[in-house]
Amino acid sequence: MALYYFHIVNGSDIIEDELGTECPDNADIRQLAIEGAREVVAEAVKTGTPANLDQMYRVVGPSGKVVCEVPFREAVSVNQRT
Repeated sequence: MALYYFHIVNGSDIIEDELGTECPDNADIRQLAIEGAREVVAEAVKTGTPANLDQMYRVVGPSGKVVCEVPFREAVSVNQRT
């Protein structure tokens, strides 16, 4: 198991994941970030607050290097009425 940090980036603001998440060594970290982004957006929808699709997850691995970045906009599908 390795510890990964799923930081939320919104422009120049960063909400740091100070606890981290233990993930199996063979985990698909990008897929976990996509699922996490979907959960954040879903929670916003449930509570009636605007979902900020301009945010992204920046995942940092055990070595301190960025493993992947997942924009929330790419994690969800939104149909807009015209």
